[in-house]
Formats: sequence, structure tokens, C-alpha cells
Amino acid sequence: MEEHLAAQGLLTIEDCRALVAPARHVTLTDLADCGTVHRQVATVLHDTGPASRVPVADAALLALAAVGDLSQVVSRTDPRQRARIEVLTSRIGDIAPGLERAVRALPFELARPVSSFANTCHTPATGGGSTGRS
Repeated sequence: MEEHLAAQGLLTIEDCRALVAPARHVTLTDLADCGTVHRQVATVLHDTGPASRVPVADAALLALAAVGDLSQVVSRTDPRQRARIEVLTSRIGDIAPGLERAVRALPFELARPVSSFANTCHTPATGGGSTGRS
């Protein structure tokens, strides 16, 4: 997935060394995109309108932000946010049941290969930010 995003010019991926293991440093190429995504996710999350009016692409973006623990926008401890995320994740299944299943499986998948997180550099790039995850 990262390689696909890097090929589109959305990320840069640098191999680096963290302690004794090889690691990767992933950086967004355009930080304005990051702000746009944060605002879009926050708008969808805090909207009080019915989930049926939220575009599926926005519902998927919010679900992925929640799985990715985008803590600047999404709180895993706020029950209202958790309920909204759950409803909107279900909304994905209205159009793409396979995508909903894949998104719901991500927390398990992300938790399982702990070594992949341990092998990620978390240092910010000069003049920019890092996703902190690969």
C-alpha cells in the first residue's frame, strides 16, 4: 500500500536504521493534504446528521482514521464518537460489504505484526511531518 501511495507521489519512503533492525521512514509529501484530511474526518465525525447522508467515501475515510488511531481527530474513548464511527463503518457495507469486512479486520491485522511497528522510524522529517506508521 505504501509503495502505491509513493508511486503516486503522496508519500516518500526512506530506508533507515532504528537500533539494530532496518526500518522505514514514511513522510507525507504535501502537508496541506494532511490538514485537509483532518478537517474532512473531523467534519464527518462531528456532524449530527444521519449517517445515510454521509458519502461512503467519507465514511470509509473516517473508519480508516479510527483504525489508524488518528488521535488528533478521533478519540477511541469518547462513546459518542465510537458510536458514530461504528454506524459509519457499517455504512461502507451498504455499497461494498467486502471493504467493510476489510476495514473491520484491520485493527486485528494492525495489532498482530507488532514487529512491523517496531521497525518504523518515528522521527519527523525536516520541514514536514511523519505519519509515524508504515
